[in-house]
Amino acid sequence: MSNVQSREVDYNLHTLGWKAFQDLCAALVSKVWGAKVQTFFSSHDGGRDAAFYGVMEHDQESFQGSFSVQCKFSADYTGKLKLASLSGELLKAEGLAENGFCDNYVLMTNVSLTGIEDEKIVSAFEKIDKINKCIVLGKESITQYIKDSRELRMLVPRVYGLGDLSQIFDERAYSQANMILSSLGGDFNRFVVTDSYKSAAQALANDGFVFLLGEPMCGKSTVAAVLSMGALDNWGCSTIKVRKADEFVSHFNPNEKQFFWVDDVFGSTQLDSNLVEEWNRSFPHLTACLKSGSKVVFTSRTYIYRNAGRFLKSSPFPKINESQVVIQVEKYSEEEKCQILYNHMKLGGQEKSFKTKIKDFLPAVASHPRFSPEVARRLSNPDFTKNMDFSIDKVIDFVENPLDILCEVIRTLGGASRAALALVFMASGFRSRPLKFSSEDREVIERFGASLSEVISHFESLNGSFLSVSEGQGGSAWVFKHPTIRDAFAKLVSDNFDLLDVYLKGAELISLFGEVSCGDLSIEGVEIVVPESEYSIIIDKIKVSDFRAWYRRSSLCQFLSYRCDRNFLKKVVEEVPSLLEELSPQKTIRYSSDVYLAVRLHEENLLPECVRLKFVKAFKDLSVDGPDASFLDGRLNTLLTDDEKMSIKEHVRLNFPKSFEQIMNLYMDDYDGSGEPEDHFYELTEAAERYSEIIQDEDAAYDLELSQERLRELIGDLKREYDEDTDEAFFSESSQAEAKKIGHRSIFEDVDI
Repeated sequence: MSNVQSREVDYNLHTLGWKAFQDLCAALVSKVWGAKVQTFFSSHDGGRDAAFYGVMEHDQESFQGSFSVQCKFSADYTGKLKLASLSGELLKAEGLAENGFCDNYVLMTNVSLTGIEDEKIVSAFEKIDKINKCIVLGKESITQYIKDSRELRMLVPRVYGLGDLSQIFDERAYSQANMILSSLGGDFNRFVVTDSYKSAAQALANDGFVFLLGEPMCGKSTVAAVLSMGALDNWGCSTIKVRKADEFVSHFNPNEKQFFWVDDVFGSTQLDSNLVEEWNRSFPHLTACLKSGSKVVFTSRTYIYRNAGRFLKSSPFPKINESQVVIQVEKYSEEEKCQILYNHMKLGGQEKSFKTKIKDFLPAVASHPRFSPEVARRLSNPDFTKNMDFSIDKVIDFVENPLDILCEVIRTLGGASRAALALVFMASGFRSRPLKFSSEDREVIERFGASLSEVISHFESLNGSFLSVSEGQGGSAWVFKHPTIRDAFAKLVSDNFDLLDVYLKGAELISLFGEVSCGDLSIEGVEIVVPESEYSIIIDKIKVSDFRAWYRRSSLCQFLSYRCDRNFLKKVVEEVPSLLEELSPQKTIRYSSDVYLAVRLHEENLLPECVRLKFVKAFKDLSVDGPDASFLDGRLNTLLTDDEKMSIKEHVRLNFPKSFEQIMNLYMDDYDGSGEPEDHFYELTEAAERYSEIIQDEDAAYDLELSQERLRELIGDLKREYDEDTDEAFFSESSQAEAKKIGHRSIFEDVDI
């Protein structure tokens, strides 16, 4: 990771590239010296990469006036700064000083600076008329500033991946930091600070929570990883990467500052409504977590979050809407996209000859509307560019059709590699380590013409390109390097009947529920559509499966409610009659997966009347006893006839106002003070507000209004008792002015050096 001598840390600044080094220097001047920095066109800078006016404290001395900052970058790791190489800068400095732009001259370089050369350089510049002070910062000084400034590291987070982490973190935090870095491999070193990242860091500092949304391949997980490293560095938060709400609840410790990182919170490639339900139940814990000073980051594809809206109970946790940062690659500046592509190409695994051949095409790649960080990563990895033709058309096709290109790349892999990918895919993208193989797994391996030993070795060979190792609270596992690799493999499965047959027979039933649809229902993100000829495979699995566990039963009901056509539902009703017999509403109807299945079956005329009446009774009983106002919800109340709706409304009018105080006392008895009072009383508050619109009797309406007022007072009293500690924000927007366009100097000029 680094070259360390004794206790000196080396951030390998030569790997940054000239533009990123300039950005680092500007951030250093801004954050360490508090200056408002102006940056210039790189090809017309007049001998200044940056400038500021004000006061600067350096080595216990104070300097003021106009400052000109010049950066000297070299890709040569062994280089040293010499006065002889600065003749051009001396001439430019004379002109700047003559025009009043250079009372002080700051020279910053990524190469080593000896004491003797420092004296020579300072003396030469200070001999120039009107230059009062010259300061030269070599690699050693800049490295020390990085080591000493947490805020600078947060502004330029790539340095986390360049230096020796043991120089920054203690032993506990060191292992955490290495876990974060290993989760992304080399991608961390290639990170570029964008406006999206700054907004996310600000939201995390202010609210303790940020929800990163974006399309596939936009870099959500990388931003989350960088934020987790910053939280570890700045707040001492231990990072815990969880996949589900129950893992979050079990690992939350109110006496410890923690950083929870939840990737693909509602599903990786398509919506998993069970995950949404779990988080709905866990929002009080999430609120308490933030109150304790911990931090939480969610990520999700935009279309998955949009589809989750019909299940998501956002009112108890409004931050899920308020603290959103949408990462839109198409809105990245040209400079940001060029820097992302440069970092990947410079630090990727391509040979020098490849970089030289493709170098002239890179500006077109970065400016393409479909450019993304993931496209840059693949272009920098030889596993994805085998037999690439070096023409502008072929390179642009690589950018425009990433899924098709990826499918073709997977097709060209050997049988053992494709078998390894298939095994991860069949395990819902999370294959536990150490590897264990079932009889179904062995059948898959044989179908690909590979042996067990070959597949085991190919897991390792795919590490870093198609697969990666995830170290989380759920244990160590093989996962896809990027969710789009799972998308591509799903497309291959859907296009190949033999693969589909193997997959349906070998995959866990719960995995199938989250991956396929039975019949083409045009569900966004679903690649695998099971034809009617294969319905029996899934139905046979349902017949022999145990659905007593809440999560498994909920998964089945959600699958049948939203992912199956009428023909599949009809076969299930006929062949698994126990399913209908066991259908029953839960205490909170709105979040009962059984009720949504009942609604779907009723819509298809497949729900027996005796079962429907069970739900009618539950709607009526719980309308007051809950209270649950679900009978007023548009889709749910399709189970009710008009007369039944009127009957329930009359039941509410007669009984809810006089039962309100008793229900409020029951809610109060259940409140233990561990969560926000508004969250605990949410269902009661909402029901009262909705019922106030249907209660027509003036006396009853008046009684209800008084009860609502007492509830508001009660919640207010509890709120005042509730600890209102706020976490101090660490991240302030950099005063560094946005760098202007790169100009005529290409950022890619040294990409092949």
